Amino acid sequence: MTTPAPMRVDEGIVIAKNPDASRYELRDGDRVIGFAHYSDRNGELAFDHTVVGKEYGGRGLATRLAEYAFADVRSMGRTLVPMCSFIEAWARKHPEYDDIVVWGGADGQERHERAAEGGAAEAASGR
Repeated sequence: MTTPAPMRVDEGIVIAKNPDASRYELRDGDRVIGFAHYSDRNGELAFDHTVVGKEYGGRGLATRLAEYAFADVRSMGRTLVPMCSFIEAWARKHPEYDDIVVWGGADGQERHERAAEGGAAEAASGR
């Protein structure tokens, strides 16, 4: 599994994957200023905590972090389980990632609600 290249998002701020810590990190120079932590649960990446330092809030950095993480998960051919409130809210606002989002994880197998609703609509219409 390859680690994606860090991405510059703001003056001196980059996003990078840190697989040893099981998280995607926002860094200002050498200092970690935020992260999205995940754990591998039966092949799915469960995102359970996202945080950005107060002094960096309001700059859209958590959104950029989510975009980077979701794109990386997709590029690996994996799925993700939103467990923290930020990642859950972000996933609900971005249906373009429905194909990699699993609600409830491997135990529940509850796929994204929009996908289920779409399937029900197709069944009702006879498609």
